[in-house]
Amino acid sequence: MKLFNQALLARQAWRLVAHPDSLCARLLKAKYFPNGEMIDTVFPTDSSPSWKGIEFGLELLKKGIIWRVGNGDKIQIWRDNWIPKDSLLKIMGRRTGCRLRWVSQLMRRDVRDWDMDLVRKIFHDHDVEEVLKIRIPSRPTEDSLAWHFAKSGLFSVRSAYKLALRDFIQQQGVASSSSSMDGGRRVWKLLWSTPVPQKIKFFAWKLATEGLATMQNRMRRNLESDSTCRLCGTGEEDSYHAVVACTKSRALHDELRKDWELISEDMLVRSGPEWFLLLLDKLDTEARAQVLFCFWRSWHLRNDAVHGKGLASVEASASFVKNYWSSLLCIRHSADQNEKGKSQVVSTWQ
Repeated sequence: MKLFNQALLARQAWRLVAHPDSLCARLLKAKYFPNGEMIDTVFPTDSSPSWKGIEFGLELLKKGIIWRVGNGDKIQIWRDNWIPKDSLLKIMGRRTGCRLRWVSQLMRRDVRDWDMDLVRKIFHDHDVEEVLKIRIPSRPTEDSLAWHFAKSGLFSVRSAYKLALRDFIQQQGVASSSSSMDGGRRVWKLLWSTPVPQKIKFFAWKLATEGLATMQNRMRRNLESDSTCRLCGTGEEDSYHAVVACTKSRALHDELRKDWELISEDMLVRSGPEWFLLLLDKLDTEARAQVLFCFWRSWHLRNDAVHGKGLASVEASASFVKNYWSSLLCIRHSADQNEKGKSQVVSTWQ
C-alpha cells in the first residue's frame, strides 16, 4: 500500500513539475523554493504535512523523470537525468577533470550534432555510446522534462508503481532475469502473461496494489468503524487475510487441493506489503494461474457472504473453479492444434 500511495503522490509532484505556471505550483515555489526548481529542491524539515506528502512522491518521481534534449541549455551534464537507459539515467563518470557544466557545451550548434571528439574525450566508452544515440532536433528546441518509463513521456501511476516495486524487490533480493527489465517489471510481466481471463488479472492487479475493498481499506476511508473480518472474526481483514488467512479461504484452498497440486499453506506467508508479488515470482505458469483462480474465488466467497445472500458454498466454488480451469485448458489446446495445423499446411505448400 505504501508503494502505491507513493506512486499517487508522485503524480501530484509531476503535475507541479509539468505545469509550473499553475496557481498551486507558483504558491509552493514562492514558499519553498523561490530561487530554484522543485526537482532540485532540498526540503525543509518543518514543511507542512501536505508538502511532506508531495516530497515523498517526488523521491520516486526523481528516479523516473528525464530531460529530453533540445538545445541543452537547461540540462546539467553531471547532475541531471538525461541519458535514456533502463535504470540509472545519469552519466556514470568522467574521464578527465572536465569543467563543462551544460549539455549545450557538448554540441556543435552550427550542424545540430554532438561534438564527437569532445564527447569521447570527457566520457567513458559506455557513456559515449549512450550520448551519441541521443538525436539532437534539427531545429532549435528547448529542453523538456518527460517520464522515462512511458513511450509518450507522460507520467502514469501504473508505471510509477512498477518503478517503486522494482526498487523494493531489488532491496528484497529478488534477482533480475533480463538485461533490459529487472525486478518489479519482470514480476508484473509474469502476472499479465498468466493464462487466465482478464477479469482475474484485473482482480490480481487490485490485490497486488491493495485496491480491494477490504475492511481495513474501508476503515481507512472512514467507511467502517471496525476492520475485523466479518466472516471469521479472528483478525483484521486486509487483502492477505481475505484471500489466505480467513477460515473460508483456507477451506477453499483445502477443497481445491483434492484435485490440484496447489501450493502449500507454508508458501502463503505474509512476507511484507508486497507478499503477493513475491509469491508470484516463485511460481511456474500453471501454479501462478491456479493461485490467481483460487484467490479470485476466495474473494467472491467473501463478497457473497458479506454483501450477498451467502448461498455460495466452498464445495460448489471449488467445483466451479476446477471446471473453469479445465475449459480454458481445452480451449488453449484446441488453439494450439489449429495453429500447428496451419503451420503444416503452409510448410507443405512451400
